[in-house]
Amino acid sequence: MGLNETKITELVDLRNKRLGIREQINRTSQEIAWAAGLFEGEGSSYKTRTGVRIELSSCDEDVVDEFARIMNCGTISKRERPPYKPHWRWYTNKRDDVIEILTFLLPYLGKRRTENAQAVLEKARQISDYRK
Repeated sequence: MGLNETKITELVDLRNKRLGIREQINRTSQEIAWAAGLFEGEGSSYKTRTGVRIELSSCDEDVVDEFARIMNCGTISKRERPPYKPHWRWYTNKRDDVIEILTFLLPYLGKRRTENAQAVLEKARQISDYRK
């Protein structure tokens, strides 16, 4: 029984996930601009007591999934609180991910978000490597 291309890809992805290796993807400027617009309206970045965090929430699962695909990192969680609609949240608190993502999004953000992102980036760059 041979391995087909799909199975090989799945195994490589599983290995990379286990080893913490992220696939390098090429983001188009259109994807980055779309993600930045979404982040401008639905996202936030902030400093925590011990680090930094960025997140994005929406009631549209497909939108959050697409944002996560473009960012190529982070975690998605679903929250249900009846009678409200369920919503999905994408987030990461890994220093290197925060630095990479905010650096990609920064040129597209408005003034208020830019100022906040710069403060978060400054703190992220001061954090030790323990959460790479």
